[in-house]
This record gives sequence, C-alpha cells and structure tokens, in this order.
Amino acid sequence: MDKSFFSVYLVYGYNNLVKSLVALHLGATLCSLLSEYDMLFISPAKYLSKHHLRILSLYGIEKHFSFILMEDPLDQYNIVNSLLLFSSRKNLIVILDNFTIFPLRIYGSRRLNLKSQKAFVEQAAMIKHISRKNNTPFILTAPEHGDKPMYWRFIEKYVDRLYRVSIDGEIVKLTIVSKDLSLIRSYELGEIEDLVQEDLRKLMVNILERY
Repeated sequence: MDKSFFSVYLVYGYNNLVKSLVALHLGATLCSLLSEYDMLFISPAKYLSKHHLRILSLYGIEKHFSFILMEDPLDQYNIVNSLLLFSSRKNLIVILDNFTIFPLRIYGSRRLNLKSQKAFVEQAAMIKHISRKNNTPFILTAPEHGDKPMYWRFIEKYVDRLYRVSIDGEIVKLTIVSKDLSLIRSYELGEIEDLVQEDLRKLMVNILERY
C-alpha cells in the first residue's frame, strides 16, 4: 500500500450525520485497502444523537469496528496521547468525530485564547506525529465555519487531505478540496439514506487512490 494512505484526513460540512457517515465510509474503505487494520470511532457524548446510535447499529456488527463515547471533553486529549503507544502495537484507523469541538467544549468560546490554541495545536501535532510514526490513518470531522473548517488556520499544516460534504436538495456531495480551499473535484454520493450502501465504497476507493 502506498504510504500516502497513512495520512491525516479532514471531513467538514454543516450536517453532523453526513460528516460522520462519510468519515465512516472513508475509514471502512481504508480498512478494505489496508490488511489487518481495525477502525476506532471516537465521538463526544454531546453529539451522540439517534444518528450516532444508527451509525453504531450499522457498523458495530462489523468485525473490526470499535466505538468510544467521550463524556468529558478532556477525554479526547487523553485518548489521543494514549494512541501513541497503543497504535504502535495494533494497526488502527482512527476517526475523531467533531474533532474541533475539543477546545470549544473545554473553554466555552469560539474565540480561542492562547491557552486553548496551544492545547488544540498540540492535539493536531500529536495526531500528525502518530500518523507518521505508527502508520495510523486519522480521519477528523469538523463543522464548517464560513467557507472553511472550524479553526482551520490552527490545524491546516497538520492535515494532508481535505474533503467537504454538502447537501444539494436531497443529494449528498463530496468535494475534494486543496489546502488553499479551492475545489478540485466533486462527487455525488446519492441521498442520505444511500450512504449506508456497500457499493459506495467502490467510489471511495477511486477517490482515495486518485487524491
């Protein structure tokens, strides 16, 4: 497998369910491309809605899928740090759902002060370090803020691949985005209900191999 697959991916958009499902499809596709890899899905409790329960019911039956629910926002900091050792012993693909909520939930403001900036950037830097050191792909999801991911300027240097999800009518679109946020190419993934279909992974393979 090409080493470019061992990367930090960021999926962003306005719809939490769609972001999570697209991230899971990317993770599941990587699992099929990389032998002996398991998928770990980590999500804040605040966002465990009926949609996330549906996600768990869909993917929890898969052999190599694990789900972690964080009750405390500080758990994300501890979990990421522990992955440095854990992922060196086990091949993992890690999905951090709503990653950019970490500083928002701890410090309670969209405007990051120096302390929260430092903690947030440390998290992103650690993720990039683990990805490179242990060949661990990370898929992060983030809300869209304006025309870019939330807190993009703090994490831009640590992200390798960027995907934007949007809904046009009932159709979900996945757009490949460059680091300067210009659009490269868009794909139609179908309606929201279609995002659970297995044949979507064929399209994901094409996207991952090309970009």
